[in-house]
Amino acid sequence: DSDVVKLLEQPNGETYDGQRDRVLLELQIDTGIRPSEALGLQQRDVDLEGHQIRIRAEVAKTRKERFVPISGNSVKAVERLRFIQRGHFKCLPALLFCRADGARLSADAWTRRLASYSRKAGIKVRPYDLRHYFSYVYYKRSFHDLKGLQAIRGHSRLEMTCRYGRVQVKDLVETHNGLSPIGPLLEEEKRKRLKRAA
Repeated sequence: DSDVVKLLEQPNGETYDGQRDRVLLELQIDTGIRPSEALGLQQRDVDLEGHQIRIRAEVAKTRKERFVPISGNSVKAVERLRFIQRGHFKCLPALLFCRADGARLSADAWTRRLASYSRKAGIKVRPYDLRHYFSYVYYKRSFHDLKGLQAIRGHSRLEMTCRYGRVQVKDLVETHNGLSPIGPLLEEEKRKRLKRAA
């Protein structure tokens, strides 16, 4: 997590590109959407009131439209970006994450920018690493909800999503230890025994 915080600190908040990149980082970390899906988002794909984004079929790898929830933090970040864009452009550009001249930010350009931020932070992060980070954290915090993760990530087969489950054995053990009913039962038994002995 500290590496991700370092990464978030890198974009220059004094420039349009830096502010856009910060919001792009936040949204990718928040949703786990593919870099190409993020770069293809249009303003109309973002429903701030409904806290969701639409991944259109033409930008989705699976060529199937899906809706992905976004957090309140991402809603605020997109609102921030739109405020900046209203001051920078005569009207809101069609693409949410466009360049300063209004043109599309390419995947190659985003990869280079992210590599630059990574070097400055002293870490190595590629665009897809943000997707994997989201998946790992979501899987762990959702008590291993693979079906929910599959829907958010847009995997057509659950097998693709299961790889996040296979590599997290220690997390599964940790969660099991916290959720297993035997622990509280043994504690209750021990308290009763101590009470009888007193």
